Amino acid sequence: AQSNRSTVRPYDDDRDGLFDEDPPEDIDGDGFILQVRKKVEPGKGTMMIDPDDPSGRLMVRAPAGKGDYIVSAEGWDNDGDGRANEDGVGGLDLHRNYPENWRPMPGLDLTGRGWTQGGAGEYPLSEPETRAVFTFLLQHPNVSVVQTMDTTVPMLLHGPSTSRMSESMFPEDMKIYRYFDEEGKKITGYPNAGDTFWDYANLGRGDRAMRARAAEMGFEIPSEPQGRPLFGHSPDFGYLYYGAVWYGDELWNGGRVKDYDGDGRVTDLEALRFIDEELGGRYFKPWTKCDHPTLGEVEIGGFNPKFWRQNPPVELLEEWIEKEGRFNLFLAKSLPQVKIVSAEMRPVRREQDTFELVAVFANEGFLPTALKMAERVKIVRPDAAMVRLPAGAELVGVRSTQEIGFIPGGERKEVRWKIKVKPGTSGEAEVSIQSTRGGIARTKVKIG
Repeated sequence: AQSNRSTVRPYDDDRDGLFDEDPPEDIDGDGFILQVRKKVEPGKGTMMIDPDDPSGRLMVRAPAGKGDYIVSAEGWDNDGDGRANEDGVGGLDLHRNYPENWRPMPGLDLTGRGWTQGGAGEYPLSEPETRAVFTFLLQHPNVSVVQTMDTTVPMLLHGPSTSRMSESMFPEDMKIYRYFDEEGKKITGYPNAGDTFWDYANLGRGDRAMRARAAEMGFEIPSEPQGRPLFGHSPDFGYLYYGAVWYGDELWNGGRVKDYDGDGRVTDLEALRFIDEELGGRYFKPWTKCDHPTLGEVEIGGFNPKFWRQNPPVELLEEWIEKEGRFNLFLAKSLPQVKIVSAEMRPVRREQDTFELVAVFANEGFLPTALKMAERVKIVRPDAAMVRLPAGAELVGVRSTQEIGFIPGGERKEVRWKIKVKPGTSGEAEVSIQSTRGGIARTKVKIG
């Protein structure tokens, strides 16, 4: 049983020369890493039973000198360093292992003054999973949209992760992202959408429940808006390096399902009520006595970490899959798609046996055939209009392949070729357009 989101590659989290030597333990054998609570003398603990919970199941941080419980994750101190569960399985986060704006793991910045990133890995693309994604995409530059989803904030999330959108995005691309954000919120019902550096970093500033939960986890949500960088993030690789629309949506809501008192926030007490009344109590394990190898008699229980805190319970899974699925289909329907609107031969006045082949090409999708960033980093080639003529026909003063740049969504471009046709020539000219991300379209035009 594990509760992390890491790969399984061994890593020395506590930098003591040993790898994965102090993971959490499933003491009661139920398949989950829950919480352990130990009753202590009044004032000797840091936690107490929530006075608002008549069932006595919820724990809250106690005022100084008032705590009569200590609470920790299920497990014990395997390596005798005075800490429990500080070096579990793995320690690497695939969402921090991409080459765009990668930074070393904490403790590996040799100056001691630079930025570091937990979960980053030994070097960019050190993991076979991220390297496979990277290689596939560079070998398939036709991909316009990517989605890499995880949990647990209901948010349509994208880059940039180290700056504001206005600092790193072309205005044209930013407009596209903002459109997807707003439409996505309508489709999914998610309350939030935006970039990682600013919008995600400032979630929860006005949410007392989130601030309290953050405090319990040992960090503070700033009271004033401020950016917080995240390095090696896949959406940054996706846009800044690969020039695609790349979302890393956060699914589920950590169990904040129903606001019973209508105050705009969902507390653990309300989550517990929902579990009891709607889900038969299945996702909060009652505190159950158990023998702990170092603490003696303890109680093990709490919210299910995998199917309540991290992921939806099975009863709610379809609802959340549908929400995100509809947004992903919306993204898919927005892909660029080139089409040949028309192609015709027109006689050139006062030039015998000479014609002009006029073709009109369109992008019927919403997205342009290349974002401005894709154009800058040269991940895509310019769209190309081409003609192939039968024997007896030849081009005059123009190449058979013409680069036409990129076609914005819903717009058209016209291309002309001048052709000299020998008397008696018959057959067809093949007209086509090739676009790295807009696809291929072909048609034929009769000659003679």
